[in-house]
Amino acid sequence: MKYLYFEDLYIKKKRCLQQKKRDSERGIYRRKLSDYK
Repeated sequence: MKYLYFEDLYIKKKRCLQQKKRDSERGIYRRKLSDYK
C-alpha cells in the first residue's frame, strides 16, 4: 500500500516537472517572438 502511494507521488512530481519544463519552453518562445517584433 505504501509503495503505491509513493509511486503516485512520484508520477505527480514527474508530471509537475514536465509541466514546468513546457511552461518555461513556452516562455522562452514567447520572449523570442517579442524580440523579433
